Amino acid sequence: MEHNLHKYFEREEFIEELKLQLYKDIEGAEDVLHEKTLDSFESVYELLLPLIEELIRDSTKWMRTINRVDLNEKQLKNLATMEGTYMEKITKAILMRVFQKVALRWSNK
Repeated sequence: MEHNLHKYFEREEFIEELKLQLYKDIEGAEDVLHEKTLDSFESVYELLLPLIEELIRDSTKWMRTINRVDLNEKQLKNLATMEGTYMEKITKAILMRVFQKVALRWSNK
């Protein structure tokens, strides 16, 4: 997956849009990502994992995040097929969904 996404991370405009979408969808993302270099899916994932772990502990914040990210039932069911802990899988699913939102906008430009 990382190789397929590399082309997006070569474009500063894409990274900025990704950051803005992450800030909008994930409470606290701006504090975690501000002034960080986002040069790969994996780098963003590593920065978000602790934040997602924190958000899950607060049911109100967690439900807001899930609603904003807009994971559908199929995407949530796909978690079972992914490798890793639940926390790792849900963080990847959230990041993939946010990435998808931005990539779809870019494909329509």
